[in-house]
Amino acid sequence: MNKEYIKKLAENPNLIPGIYNYCDRWYQHFIYVKLIRAVQGQFEETPQGLDEFPKDSDGSAKVALIAIDRSIAAWGQMREHFPQRRDDILDVLVHLDRLRRKTEAVFPEARTFVRPGFDFPDKHR
Repeated sequence: MNKEYIKKLAENPNLIPGIYNYCDRWYQHFIYVKLIRAVQGQFEETPQGLDEFPKDSDGSAKVALIAIDRSIAAWGQMREHFPQRRDDILDVLVHLDRLRRKTEAVFPEARTFVRPGFDFPDKHR
């Protein structure tokens, strides 16, 4: 994919309405950092940990999964607007999907982790 071409298009938020948010590179490094924190946390957690408390590693993995989900949605939008790059963008989508599946396999409780102030258990709604 020609990065300069995409960068030039991304600099003009009026070119495609709503696309500016999808061009934000926030998640480029964010996902990696959160996954590293989750993996390190998993190694540091005590095996005889208190089961009634959620694992910090699951919280970090959840944040990474949210970022992956949002990235997949954004790249899906990019794929619609740049048909000449559909195959290149599909490669990114496949990579993100594999990363998501592996993360869900390693951290099966991540999606149910309740982040204080962000997530609310169903019983409190």
